Amino acid sequence: MAIPQRSLGRVLVTGAGGFLGAALIAALKARQVEVVATDIAELDVRDMTAVGAVFGRTRFDTVFHCGAVSGPM
Repeated sequence: MAIPQRSLGRVLVTGAGGFLGAALIAALKARQVEVVATDIAELDVRDMTAVGAVFGRTRFDTVFHCGAVSGPM
């Protein structure tokens, strides 16, 4: 997985429990990037109030959105 060489700063990864999110987090941590990871149990990205609360509490320099809903909720 190619990750840009520039500084990513603090990174938010949604979908941390999924295949892509988990692989991305492993690659970022191997490069000693500060990662905040969420999955659907912690943050439903369809809920704008919840998303706003996360961004209100913490500043992120980079966001990788890997979250998805694959079935009925």
